[in-house]
Amino acid sequence: MRIVDTVDLFAFVFLYRLLPQQRIVAPAEKTLAPTARLLVRDLAGTHNRGRFVKCFSWLLHGDCLRVKTAGMQKYFFTALFSLLLSGGCAIPQSQNTRAWQRCETDPATGRRYYLFVPDTYNHDTPAPVIVSCHGTPPFDIADHHVKMWKKLGEDNGCIIVAPTLMGTDGLLGDGPVIAMLANERFILSIISQLGYRYNIDRANIMITGFSGGGFPTYWVGLRHPDVFSTVVAQNCNFSRHNLHGWYSPEARQTSVMVYYGSNDPFSIALQSRWAIDYLLEQGFRVEARIVGGVGHQRRPDVAMEFFRRHWRKPKPSATSTR
Repeated sequence: MRIVDTVDLFAFVFLYRLLPQQRIVAPAEKTLAPTARLLVRDLAGTHNRGRFVKCFSWLLHGDCLRVKTAGMQKYFFTALFSLLLSGGCAIPQSQNTRAWQRCETDPATGRRYYLFVPDTYNHDTPAPVIVSCHGTPPFDIADHHVKMWKKLGEDNGCIIVAPTLMGTDGLLGDGPVIAMLANERFILSIISQLGYRYNIDRANIMITGFSGGGFPTYWVGLRHPDVFSTVVAQNCNFSRHNLHGWYSPEARQTSVMVYYGSNDPFSIALQSRWAIDYLLEQGFRVEARIVGGVGHQRRPDVAMEFFRRHWRKPKPSATSTR
């Protein structure tokens, strides 16, 4: 396979990493063409679909990954740009909360995170905690996640934590272990501090993520069943080879949910199905759902409903003042 210039190299890396666990190498057009059409449908909608199909099919089949004409280069990068924008979707959730989020710094790691504590918080009543993991920056960042969750936090009496994480690139990354280890230390440090500052409910802590935030959600959540009662992946990336072997048998007792939209990008839908299949194969109890009529959009209400259904008997981190 010849790679003759920067455009060819970028195209190859993009297509190769888009489906990291199912390499596209088969030469048969009848096998690859449907894949190309699915990619085109998700990345570019209906705009010039025929030319997108021709371009992607040629890229997938060709002996040389070259976009031969300026027109094809234009359409290829338009498709790529559409994918990048999909990670930066809007935050439709209400921002009308009585309390406001704040940005804090974890003294143990020096890293920043957002914290929302509802005005209904009462030290005598342990508060459940939701840790929300962002995806690919700058399209999906911690600030988006605290805003996405704070109204649900207020309505359900939950403390919201949105840490600024590493290794959450869902476009070209695969959740490198070194970054996941750093995220693990950071997240556990925040929870430890919260247990002293507030009366948190240690029996009910959910870790959840959106898009590339799936990497730390699976990795940190399943490695610590003693900390996280619930793990929920929302429209998430998944990396089997970076997760397998890093969690204990006790993780199988964790309540796990994986969901994605019926109109999600092809790669997200596929990796969500890989996650479901892998977890079931490993003996996890998984609730899977496809949210109809939804693309790569934020639907934390689905995760909140699952969390509430799996709430356990409260376990306060602090002694009541009553």
